[in-house]
Amino acid sequence: MVNKSIDPWREDTWPDPWTLVSSGEFCPSAQGLGMFYSLVLAGNDCKLIRARIDDEIRLIVLLLDDRLLNYVDGEVVDMKNATLEILQIWTPSDLARLVKV
Repeated sequence: MVNKSIDPWREDTWPDPWTLVSSGEFCPSAQGLGMFYSLVLAGNDCKLIRARIDDEIRLIVLLLDDRLLNYVDGEVVDMKNATLEILQIWTPSDLARLVKV
């Protein structure tokens, strides 16, 4: 884990899945992006969210059953139990240049 390996505000600079893994550096947003890539490449439908959690901006994953990944490190959290401000949502097709769906 590092403090910041990707900028959650600049999706035009986000690495593709293979570059992300090979970099070996994972800030909280890179973790969320990696989870999203893994799920999409495995054929699971989900969304990537840029959210404000307390005073931190990070990328988290929304599953179809309204559960969140990367909201709390190492836990799956029900959306109704989360306190966050959703700033942007992407579907796999929105990020097709990074994840071939």
